[in-house]
Amino acid sequence: MLAQADGIHLGNSDIPAQEARKLAPDLIIGLSCNNAEQAATAEDRGASYFNIGPLFPTATKQGLTAFLGTDAIRRFSAKSALPFTVMGGIKIEHVPSLITLGARRLAVVTALTQAIDIKKETRQWIAAITA
Repeated sequence: MLAQADGIHLGNSDIPAQEARKLAPDLIIGLSCNNAEQAATAEDRGASYFNIGPLFPTATKQGLTAFLGTDAIRRFSAKSALPFTVMGGIKIEHVPSLITLGARRLAVVTALTQAIDIKKETRQWIAAITA
């Protein structure tokens, strides 16, 4: 709220979305979902969208041991009509199959932050997603 952001993404150990919604009713609120039940209840818990992840092994967050795989896209999205993002270990070569599976919003961290040329890498991701 201090940054006047349009939205926030909340993890499972962050403030509950319903509490955030009380503080800022118009805020876009995303929720991390690591299982289908969390996706099924995301809207009731105050989410504007939910995230499915981690799909693949990733070093962005420490201590993760369970990776959901791409079948989670079908399983989780069937539980909620909310828009969703996917993330976790996504590489540019995954993009075509993720799009085919119904993912429309891909969140990546390491692929861009660790790129030698972030602008060039970003352009390649945009091209892959819009192809």
